[in-house]
Amino acid sequence: MNDSTFLAQFYGPTLTWFAPIFGTVGLLAVLGNALMIWIALSTPSIRSVSSNWFIINMGVSDLLFGLNSSFLCGTAFICGGNGSCPMLAKICGGLADMTVITAM
Repeated sequence: MNDSTFLAQFYGPTLTWFAPIFGTVGLLAVLGNALMIWIALSTPSIRSVSSNWFIINMGVSDLLFGLNSSFLCGTAFICGGNGSCPMLAKICGGLADMTVITAM
């Protein structure tokens, strides 16, 4: 199996559904976490409790994940179907692996 056509051969015709799904998940992750961070940082009573900084930190982490992985993997699914960007598919797979490893 060639690296450049791996996604198309692995996912088959369902590959066209993954890009909109990943894009939607990424957009919701970015908007939801940006809203949570904005509310937490603009409210002095939330900022004064030290345990809330852990929640803000998780929001920043999820925001960065939504910006990186979801949009990057959606792009990899779009152009990976025809094998035009095999390196992007490898980067996307590496990000997914790092996410699973760090979540353990």
